[in-house]
Amino acid sequence: MSGESSRNVTLAGLEHPDVRAALSGWDPGARVVLLADHQALATYAGTRPVALLLLPVGIEEAERSALAAAQRQVHPHGQLLVVAPGPRALGAERLDPWRGPDAPPPPPPEDLPETITSLLEFARVGALTGLIGVSDAILGTIRTVVLVAPADVPVLIRGPSGSGKELVAGGIHRASPRADRPFVAVNTPGLSQTLIESELFGHERGAFTGAVQRKSGVFEAAGEGTIFLDEIGDLSRELQAKLLRVLEQNEFVRVGGTEPIRVRARVLAATNVELERAVAEGRFREDLYYRLKVVTIDLPGLAERPEDVLPLLRHFINRVCETHGTDFLGFTDEAIAFLQSYPWPGNVRELRNLVEQVVLLHSERKITSERLSRILEERAGGGRWLPTPTGRTSEQAERDLIFQSLQALRRELGEIHEEMHALSGEGAWRGSAPGGGLEGSVAVPLGVPLEEVELRLIEETLKRLEGDKKKAAEVLGIGLRTLYRRLDRLAERRHDGEPGTGVGSLQGE
Repeated sequence: MSGESSRNVTLAGLEHPDVRAALSGWDPGARVVLLADHQALATYAGTRPVALLLLPVGIEEAERSALAAAQRQVHPHGQLLVVAPGPRALGAERLDPWRGPDAPPPPPPEDLPETITSLLEFARVGALTGLIGVSDAILGTIRTVVLVAPADVPVLIRGPSGSGKELVAGGIHRASPRADRPFVAVNTPGLSQTLIESELFGHERGAFTGAVQRKSGVFEAAGEGTIFLDEIGDLSRELQAKLLRVLEQNEFVRVGGTEPIRVRARVLAATNVELERAVAEGRFREDLYYRLKVVTIDLPGLAERPEDVLPLLRHFINRVCETHGTDFLGFTDEAIAFLQSYPWPGNVRELRNLVEQVVLLHSERKITSERLSRILEERAGGGRWLPTPTGRTSEQAERDLIFQSLQALRRELGEIHEEMHALSGEGAWRGSAPGGGLEGSVAVPLGVPLEEVELRLIEETLKRLEGDKKKAAEVLGIGLRTLYRRLDRLAERRHDGEPGTGVGSLQGE
């Protein structure tokens, strides 16, 4: 591959003037890679994040699919396109912007500039939303954001708690001309019902007891940015009427004030309530409902789009491992199928929380469906998978999930401690290493701390493998980085003068 052009196009031994022409007006920050031959494909696959990967004619479907999977690991919204020398865009109908029942038809194959522009915009907006998935619902949502972001039309985002409504709202803001202005998210159920009007519109000094000075509300603080009103279905009828006036007249008055203030912010709203039913039951104003839903985006629950579980799983695992500097051996195929069939009452938020718990707790073992079932039962307090109404906000539910994870962590650590002592019940911990290739036993007297047992096992394994750390990690069933962390901890103990096994002498290579 040669160097990059001024438009950030990486070429692989092939100049393509039609590609350069298509990119002439595009964002120079967008990374586009043109691969000329199969040798370049093998070299480049999945190595760097790319918004658009242009492929040569003649690539087999299996090779293309494998390359797409590799690229999705480093850029979840990156696109691939086969380009003929003509040039013609081949196989565009299989790409994300034109997939799904509500997708528009792809541009004509001869219209390479339009095809490339559409793919780059889809990749850009997809990354801005942070939505991860390959389902028709996620692809359709990204397409809608592409269309509505430049306009100032109201958007109503509907979906259950934890499905990603705020991600959509944030993506609309970041993809819009208001991207450099404030984005203010308001969780309306979390506001005090007695002060909610003041929180939204502000108040004048002396407007009520405790109002010792003038205060700007959300609509004023947002300026020319974007206001996101989450769970708007929980607003009182009185406040619904005031919000309607604000949206229709584009102005508001502070509590206790008389001077109208111009609304300059864009308003986006979200709800997990079926507003049509709320309107029919008189709990939500019909005029406000139609004022908010000029454009509607529906985000189904995770259980309704099981094909998104695997890409989300990979994304969260990579993020947790990178954040905490840990390794994770992954899930068995049966465990992944288990997760895809799980009903996910907490949706994507619950999956993210589960991954954090599992990666941090089980970084040295591959997760099976049986282990997952136990973890989920413990998180549910021994109950079934059926979701039940709790009356809690999404933030409260998330805090509860975190608390449950910490409790589960304590239980798991206790179980591991008990298992280790059970294995040493006759004064020795016996058995072959999980990776095979070693026989014999390691003598561990009763009463030795669990950490010391672990370090003695590492020492004996390294000794028998003549200090080969890579092989020792495989035999012990842990990641190499995990092994190095154990050795670092042991070296610190030796430095502090604690008695031990002498493994610290094997730290260097």
